[in-house]
Amino acid sequence: MSRDTHATAHTPVPPERAPRYPHHPPAPETTRPYSAPMPDQSPAPPPDGPVRFGVVGAGWRARFFLRLAAMAPARLECVGALARRSESRAALAEEFGVAVTDSLDDLLARTPEMVLPLVSWAAAPDLIRDLVDHRTPVLSETPPAPDPDSLRSLWHDVGASGLVQVAEQYTRMPGHAARLAAIRAGTIGTPTWAQVSSTHGYHAVSLLRHFLADDDAPLVGPVTVTARSFHAPLLQPLDRNGWSTVPTVEPGQTVLAALAFDSERTGVYEFTANQWHNPLLSRRVLVRGTLGRSSTTPSPAGYRTPGR
Repeated sequence: MSRDTHATAHTPVPPERAPRYPHHPPAPETTRPYSAPMPDQSPAPPPDGPVRFGVVGAGWRARFFLRLAAMAPARLECVGALARRSESRAALAEEFGVAVTDSLDDLLARTPEMVLPLVSWAAAPDLIRDLVDHRTPVLSETPPAPDPDSLRSLWHDVGASGLVQVAEQYTRMPGHAARLAAIRAGTIGTPTWAQVSSTHGYHAVSLLRHFLADDDAPLVGPVTVTARSFHAPLLQPLDRNGWSTVPTVEPGQTVLAALAFDSERTGVYEFTANQWHNPLLSRRVLVRGTLGRSSTTPSPAGYRTPGR
């Protein structure tokens, strides 16, 4: 037997390294139906060409949709924009190359598949009624009217038409949609407590109601709201228009509210003015259930630098 053969035959074999992470039994199959909205991250372009839409308005909200159409021309096409002021029409035409008009009839003559009324709360209800009278589908922002009485009146007039959809996007954002999926799968048991300090008013209430809704016990009936506002100065280095070259400390308001629903479920709302943009104000979401909790505090490092 050669030296090499002898050495190979007697070389000790090291034991297998223990796994870095312990093995856990597989998670049980979920027994509760999945009902959270989940966005499709990579939808294929519409087979019949881009969705043709029109906008009414020339503000920063209208520009969101016009930018989307410019970024995804295979999916979205703005056939026209209606603006009352000539300078607004000129600005939209120059910035986006979109057809502009000051006439609703002219906009509808371009045969949009839907129209987005991106106007003030006060102006939205009558515009929505006009569009429904023309049998035109409407995608409205939240809220489509400024107060509860106006909302009830508007829905009395147009609700049965089937032509009006009120968009609420927050539950379809990837982070919230993933959180909702985990909650609806029973990961934390039955949700009993939700706290949202991320966005304002009706958007936050929509999130609270979705987080607390249970497949077997939907949120119905009255809700008791206890709320208070607090005032304190705060540095404002960033707002909708970008970073401030000389940030200043400005008066600020925080609203704190508790929403007590039936069946021992509670939502807590907290929002500070300009929380969407100010990197000094982190966003926080917590949902607690009978078996655990889900909580998130995103890092301020994700705030966008103007120009990027």
